[in-house]
Amino acid sequence: MILYGIPMPPSHNAAYAAMGIRGTAGKCFGKIRPTRVLEQYSEWFAAWALHNRARLAEVQRFVKDEILGRGYFIGIESVFYFHRASIFTLKGAPKMIDAANRLKVLHDCLSEALDVDDSLFWEGTFKKAESHRDDPFCVVRLYPVEHTRKGADATKERL
Repeated sequence: MILYGIPMPPSHNAAYAAMGIRGTAGKCFGKIRPTRVLEQYSEWFAAWALHNRARLAEVQRFVKDEILGRGYFIGIESVFYFHRASIFTLKGAPKMIDAANRLKVLHDCLSEALDVDDSLFWEGTFKKAESHRDDPFCVVRLYPVEHTRKGADATKERL
């Protein structure tokens, strides 16, 4: 199932502020708190969810019945669409945009909208793509992921 036109989430760095003591290399050893940027994005996402409530209800039924109801976990494929000028220089070299840094915020909002715990997002991919639209957005595809207990035991043994 696919969800289109989701507002582009902020980066994790913009969404959360460190509250604590800074250690070596600028790393923080304390807690983080949501920023105003995250609060604003949550409002945008809620507006998008309200506008797309019928599609969200359909996707929620699919996730609960066809994925979780059949014993699968959730796979999530994310595509982040940026205007060409945002991801490439005039000479065509890629700009430094860390799309992976946006996944946590997106997963948190999606899990809330779908009423599932984000720990059930078992695997996933992401990529950046070029769009002709001025406003960045993302598209998400949710799919079933099989996971066996034997696989979990094998992973545990390797650790």
